[in-house]
This record gives sequence, C-alpha cells and structure tokens, in this order.
Amino acid sequence: MVSIKDIAKEVGVTPATVSMALNGKGSISLRTVEQIKEVAQRMHYVPHKAAKALKTHKSYTIGMIVGSIRNPYFQPVIAAVGEVATEHGYALVLSDARADKDMAYNALQNLQSMGVDGIVISLGFYVDQRFSDKILELIASGIKVVSFTLSVKGSGWPLVEQVEDACIEEIVQAISNSNHHRVTLISSRIGTWLDEQRGEKMREALIRNGIDPIILHSGITIHEAEETAYAFLSEHKETEMIMAINDEVAMGVMFAARKLGIRIPQELSLAGFDGSSFTRLTTPTITTVLVPLREIGTKGTELLIHNIINNTNSQEQIFIPCSLQEGESFRMTIEGDKKRCMC
Repeated sequence: MVSIKDIAKEVGVTPATVSMALNGKGSISLRTVEQIKEVAQRMHYVPHKAAKALKTHKSYTIGMIVGSIRNPYFQPVIAAVGEVATEHGYALVLSDARADKDMAYNALQNLQSMGVDGIVISLGFYVDQRFSDKILELIASGIKVVSFTLSVKGSGWPLVEQVEDACIEEIVQAISNSNHHRVTLISSRIGTWLDEQRGEKMREALIRNGIDPIILHSGITIHEAEETAYAFLSEHKETEMIMAINDEVAMGVMFAARKLGIRIPQELSLAGFDGSSFTRLTTPTITTVLVPLREIGTKGTELLIHNIINNTNSQEQIFIPCSLQEGESFRMTIEGDKKRCMC
C-alpha cells in the first residue's frame, strides 16, 4: 500500500509537505502541489481513513435509516444522500428499519456503536418516545442528526420535509371541476402515519370541495392494493375517480381495473402520490403529486455535513414544496401556467 512517505521520496519533499498538499493546507507552491497530486494519482495512493479518523476524531461515515429499502419511495432519497456523502468524502452506512419501530431504534444504537459522524432519518411511520430520546442522546454525544420524515418531529434536531397540502388541494379541486361525483380514496391501513397525516388531508380536502368520498383502507404495496381495488371495483363499477395514497396503490388499482376490463381514463380516472419513476412508464401514464425526494435528500445531507464540519447543532427546518405531474390517467385543468404547488 502506497504511503505519503513513498510519495515524498518520489517527489523529493518531506512527508509533511505531501500531507499539507493533499489536504489543501500550508503555503506550498502551486507547481509542487500539482506535482504531488500527479505522483499520488500515478502511484494509486488511497488515503488511510482509519489514520485520518484517529487524528481528526471523525470517522468520515454517515449513517442512514430508511423505513423500508423495498419501498420505491425511498430509492431517490438514498441515491441523493449517497451522492452528496461521496462528494464530501464520507462513506454511507444504510440501515433498513423494515417498517418496524423496534428495528428503527436498534439501527440508531448500531450506528452509534459504529461511531458515525452523523445520521439521516427517513422513516414514514410512527416511532415511540424512546426513539426521540435516543436521538437527543446521540446529539448530546456529538453525533449530528437530520430528519427527512414528518413522523419524526421533535425539538433538538433539524428537519427537511416536503409540503403536500397545496398540491392535495389543487388535485382535489381538479377532481371537483371534472364533475366526478363517485370518488373513492384508497388510503393506508387505519392507525398508520400515512393514513392519519396524508390520508386525513385528502379526506378533508375532498369534503371541503363538496365531494363525499368512499374511504377504503389497504396495504400500500402493489399486490395488496390490487386485491383491495379488485374486490371494490367488482361491486362498484360506477366509480368515476380513485385517489390513491401513493403510487404503488395507484399501480395496484390499474392492474385491478385491467383485469375487470375497466378502461383508464375513459371509464375510471386515477391519481397517485409521490411521483415514483414507474408512473411515467405505465400505459396510461399516471397523474401524481411529485414529492421532491432527491432535493430532500440532497439538502438534508448538505445540512448534516455542514453541521458535522462546523460542529454545530442547528435546528433549521427546510420546507420544500411538491409539484403536480399530469399523466394520462387523469387530465387536470390547471389555471394559467401553474405547475408548482406553493404554500
């Protein structure tokens, strides 16, 4: 393994000069810096992270806890976090909570024992008080934390979240303007964070706009939603519009409708939520609310690394608006050139 001593011998300078040049420190001539970097690259020099960690008391590692790796919702967030971490010289350790609050708590403990410099949290389900207490314990120990999830709010750590309310209101107004009267909302299971937060906002918006929807509760995977939608549409083929709590549920509805010979959008309109990439690949494409997941991951990770580098515990809250992505499953009438739902 090539060391800075090997590079120093090759260039004809001291190891201290090589170290300063590679770390952007000291008053070294540009010509010498370039020569050192050229030799380091030619000799395939790789910095020794463990040695650097001992010197700086940092591991240059970030932990991330996600609600479920299998859920497509989290994939753009994970990608964005990984990209920003790599750009700043940090490794990413990913923990899958598998939609379980005990596993989420255990993930916090494991990341703490690994000595990570910071943790980003993106769950999408309820956690208990011990989880929040553990976050405060981590912060007190010097580990920085940023939450990307509405279900993990609290005092003492920063939050980066999407703003969904305006887009929910706008898509519901479009449903009302389209004269759809037989509207069904397929939400997640009763008692889940998704149902009590996003689902409740959808219900309230529908009622506020003069629509009395039928409410169904389902698992949020494509297969579970397909079973729920198939059973319902078999008995209620007069349904004109289905609002889905997320895009996987919308996809399940599409499969069920196809099996029953119900044409979308000619006989049934459909709207999803989250802006998953597959909504642009279906036939017809799915109208959905685009949650800025990559932007959340990028800004949240940049905030985390800023707090790590500067050793600050800011409690900054960043709110990022959603936008509408019109597909073929439901044609919306949007006034003027309005494309972004601002609150």
